[in-house]
Amino acid sequence: MRFKKILIISTVIVLVITSTVYTQAESFGFNSEDTSTNNFVVSDVNIEIEEKFTTEDNWSGLFKEKEVDIKNLSNTDVLLRVNITPKWEDKSGNPVALNASSNIVKLKFENLNTDTGWIYGDDGYYYYNSIIKTGDSTLPLLSGVELNIADESIAEMYRGNNLTIDVKSECVQASKDAYAKTWANINNPTIKSILNNLCIR
Repeated sequence: MRFKKILIISTVIVLVITSTVYTQAESFGFNSEDTSTNNFVVSDVNIEIEEKFTTEDNWSGLFKEKEVDIKNLSNTDVLLRVNITPKWEDKSGNPVALNASSNIVKLKFENLNTDTGWIYGDDGYYYYNSIIKTGDSTLPLLSGVELNIADESIAEMYRGNNLTIDVKSECVQASKDAYAKTWANINNPTIKSILNNLCIR
């Protein structure tokens, strides 16, 4: 039995998928373009970021739909966590020291802190509170983005720059050994308890 346990640990697989939304500030409004990098395959673990994104001009102060959920395309059950980070970049992709905090960039979360949805782990990650079976998708975590730049003098600082919203998803095989080795930085006892309980169901 000890040999089998070591073998399982040695074959732990983590998959990281990054999806990025780019929004360029133009004149007083904002034009947007949605780009994503999805559907990476590593051995038998495979997930896909599913996105529904609406584009429109002049959306400062308005809600823009940006729905994000994750689908399990692999042949094994997985555990999942997601990091969502807004930031500003210039046209060359270099970081720009502009305010991306919640008073400027408002992310609309849903299905958060529910029995079957997402739970924030206080470590920058949102953990899904269910095992994702083959072919199943998560409930949406993000439903939209709102920019709150109503003042012309403030908007001037943002013109010509891109708002980037990085959605990084990580999945591991749904076992205690897999998540404990791959996500060794989890210190939140509530998250650990949830993951442990999921793995013994």
